[in-house]
This record gives sequence, structure tokens and C-alpha cells, in this order.
Amino acid sequence: MFTVGGTLYASFFAIGTIIPLLDFFAIIFLVSIISVLPVSIGSLGVKEWAIVALFSLIGVSAEIAISAAIVHRLLQMLVSFLGLPTYLYSKT
Repeated sequence: MFTVGGTLYASFFAIGTIIPLLDFFAIIFLVSIISVLPVSIGSLGVKEWAIVALFSLIGVSAEIAISAAIVHRLLQMLVSFLGLPTYLYSKT
């Protein structure tokens, strides 16, 4: 949860949007619950929708929220790909 929240917060910060931490972690908690619903493969689209919908409640524009969500998804994929060799090496 910390790394997922941390990378999303860093994505918002990089875009130039500062969100109060209490609001951010309350929303990311709800996003985490919504993103595990078995609606799509890998929660593609569902998580991004939840980020846009829930962050709009505190005044973040849809453009900023979807930008942060896409950057966040790319960071998650990058970290996963970087960890793949270590995972595969540990299986041998």
C-alpha cells in the first residue's frame, strides 16, 4: 500500500498538484478496494476510473487525475519489469 500510494502521490507531485495527505490516503484506500473488484483483467481501466472519480471529489481536475494515474501505472510496470530478473533468478 505504501509503495502504491507513494508512487501515485509522487505522480501528482510531479505534475504540480499537492494533495493533503489525509485526503490522499483516504482516497487511495478506496481506490485500492475498488481496483480489486473482478471487473477487468489486472484492473485496467477500473483503477484509473476510480482515481479520476474519487479525486474529483476533492477538486482535482480529470485531466490531472488521469495523467497521474497513467504515470502511476507506467511506474508500477517499470518496477515490475525491473524486479522480474530477480524473481526469475530466485526460482532457479
